[in-house]
Amino acid sequence: MLRFTFLGFPVTVHWMFWLVTGLLGSGAAEGQANFLSATYGKQVSAFVPILFWVGLAFASILLHELGHSLAFRRFGTRSQIVLYGMGGYAQPEGGIPLTRWESIKISAAGPAVSFGIGGAAWWLHQMLHPPEALMGYTYSRMILGVLIWINLGWGILNLLPIYPLDGGQIFDAWHGRGARLTGKVGAFVAAAVAIGLFYYSGGTSFFSLIFFGFLAYQNWQRSKGAHGGGFW
Repeated sequence: MLRFTFLGFPVTVHWMFWLVTGLLGSGAAEGQANFLSATYGKQVSAFVPILFWVGLAFASILLHELGHSLAFRRFGTRSQIVLYGMGGYAQPEGGIPLTRWESIKISAAGPAVSFGIGGAAWWLHQMLHPPEALMGYTYSRMILGVLIWINLGWGILNLLPIYPLDGGQIFDAWHGRGARLTGKVGAFVAAAVAIGLFYYSGGTSFFSLIFFGFLAYQNWQRSKGAHGGGFW
């Protein structure tokens, strides 16, 4: 467990975060290493792209959770940041009760940071690597591509109405009709995404199938009243 303080917020990083993040990046690492080797005329180990992926994912997810924590602070609630095997969350520590719109703003603060980072990375990618330029696979192209995928690609999935993703928490606070409706909608959407991603990948995206399948089961349990507290 890695523990430190970031801008006044306690941060805990579980060892599973590094393992799962590395596994997620290992699929594309070999192809990236081959492109880099061809571009620079020397052998580049796949370990290098994995290091870039893990480092950029760590920074991106930490800043995402920082957005939630800053919103908590704005509304008078202390929080801590936890990064674990399936991503991260900002855990509130007491504080005053939140209104529906305050909860929505807190849930939206993390995605806002992610989209800001992803948008800046996309703009830099267009400036440095326009479509008409030669398609040499450089380190800057790899770094910006990873930032775009993590902050925009994952960011869009994170806004789906699936609890406890940010989109699910926004949906839960917005309709105000309790956990059962959130669970039913989340179970349906998560199951559809799991099947869709698995089909789109040609049957190779087992992690997506397991991840969204687990969320579908968790939301179905929530729709029947078997659920715990949420997190951002």
